[in-house]
Amino acid sequence: MSKAFLIILMAGLVVGWPTELMAFPLGATPPWGFSFQKVSLLERGLTRVAPDNPHATPKGQARFCKDESFEGHPLRVYFLFAGNRLVELEYDFKRPDDALLDKILRHLTKVWGPAKTAKDGGFPKGNLFNERRYLDYLWETPSNRANLRYTTSLFIDGPQVYALHITLRPVSLSAASAPFSLLSTEERAGAKSREVTIAFTGLWSVPSDTEMAAAEGNAETAYRKLLSPILRKLAGAALAVAPLSRVPFPANGTWARGLHANGFGLVSLAHPGLYGEDHGALGQILAMAESGGMKTVGAGKNKAEAIKPVFLDLGGMRFAFLAVDLTFQKPPAKDGASPALATFADRETAAPELAKRVADLAGQVDHVVVLLMWGPMTDRCPTPFMRLVGDEILRAGARLVVGFAEGKLLPAMGYGGSEILFSAGELFPISTTGAEAEYTSLIFKATFAPGKLAGYDIISVLSRKDQSGAWNLALPDAAQRRRIEKSIPMMGPDCK
Repeated sequence: MSKAFLIILMAGLVVGWPTELMAFPLGATPPWGFSFQKVSLLERGLTRVAPDNPHATPKGQARFCKDESFEGHPLRVYFLFAGNRLVELEYDFKRPDDALLDKILRHLTKVWGPAKTAKDGGFPKGNLFNERRYLDYLWETPSNRANLRYTTSLFIDGPQVYALHITLRPVSLSAASAPFSLLSTEERAGAKSREVTIAFTGLWSVPSDTEMAAAEGNAETAYRKLLSPILRKLAGAALAVAPLSRVPFPANGTWARGLHANGFGLVSLAHPGLYGEDHGALGQILAMAESGGMKTVGAGKNKAEAIKPVFLDLGGMRFAFLAVDLTFQKPPAKDGASPALATFADRETAAPELAKRVADLAGQVDHVVVLLMWGPMTDRCPTPFMRLVGDEILRAGARLVVGFAEGKLLPAMGYGGSEILFSAGELFPISTTGAEAEYTSLIFKATFAPGKLAGYDIISVLSRKDQSGAWNLALPDAAQRRRIEKSIPMMGPDCK
């Protein structure tokens, strides 16, 4: 087994990469700027090379290389393809000196932001490459757009650096929009035209009239003012989805009309906070949503209706949405005919039963999207139960899973061309600590293409109550974004 393969294997174990990986994140270019437009690999100057370890190379994978340069220094780039899909890049510098290493570090920092070590998550002081030993460092995209991760690995030969390998295993991009796309211009244009973006916010405890900064006027105007800081980020989405955790009573349905008028077309009601004092409150919420023009998922007039998916046709593709309450809180009434949430009997049966439903839907539609309500949690990382459920339903064919835990932001993880965001947090928290308290949530914008998740963007949002008790939203500045991103644990280094 070669040293290069060992490095790739060790890096994969540290980072916790998914088993199936894609190309660069949307809009990104390779660190050294080269890009290929021709369809044929040979026309691009790529040469077929033998794998590092033929016995450990999966069937159907092929390795190519191309000689390039960076700052006048020779650079060999290795491309690993699975079929027509780029799954790994490796940049190989032979015997780089300290000056070149410093240039590389500066360039990587400029392109993808500050380094994070796998051990402590911090940026080491001084020259990274002065320590004559094997080193691994991780980088992430500053926007956290696709959780792009790669490692730099130094091979040491006595006191000298023998080689620097930079191994990339990017995620969340279709071949149609990758810089290394094997599709023709016409094929890329056709695939791009069929892409559809759907946006998911954090949990909503629907603001009462006193919590609305613009309670006067009609619902459309009031909600436009409330949501104005994030509406630009939601622009371009074919559908915006709001998961509800509470609706204040007495309520008159202005929330449904206000959401619908500002681009929201689907609300998830799979949250026990919507029961209120009894099942009657949930029934009223269902009626309000319908009268306001909203589609609902995760609740129904009885248990059988509650678990049913919502089917939507968007951009020539058919979507199935499921929303499930996994808090396992008992409802205030036991009448099976009463309005109910979509849920399962217990933790033991939840994952297999949900996976079966997802598998059935996956054969009927282009994309299955699942929303999961975890309830309050104190763990810093996704719990074993959360990982089990996510793994089961992604294996069953879900294209995207978005979770929600009160007061908690949790990481995203790729899996075979699909994605799970464990928790987007709360846009409007169900319980607050008073005026001037600040809360953070995420907007998850997923772009779907035929047969795949084409990419996604994660946008952080700040929610704060002013002295009058009215909610105000804001997008964080650069320093605040860095703080938020650092607070979200990474799958692999932080969450084993």
